[in-house]
Amino acid sequence: MNHINPRNAEQERDPEIDRLLTTDETAALLNMAANTLAKGRMEGNRRHPPHIKIGRLVRYSTRDLSEFIRRRTASNTAQ
Repeated sequence: MNHINPRNAEQERDPEIDRLLTTDETAALLNMAANTLAKGRMEGNRRHPPHIKIGRLVRYSTRDLSEFIRRRTASNTAQ
């Protein structure tokens, strides 16, 4: 009987498809409060990561979060 190893299946995923995180997962990743993300969404604040609405659900793309972090990475305190 052939069994699919979940690790191999995950490795074979299409690299163009990124994972969608919840607000709580995103807040934990960015080490910030979920309420801060919610406030940023309501204000349309560009200092917060972009979000995706799927019906009533709010999600954050791992690809967008990587780009958000990259754009805010400073090499010195003057930046």
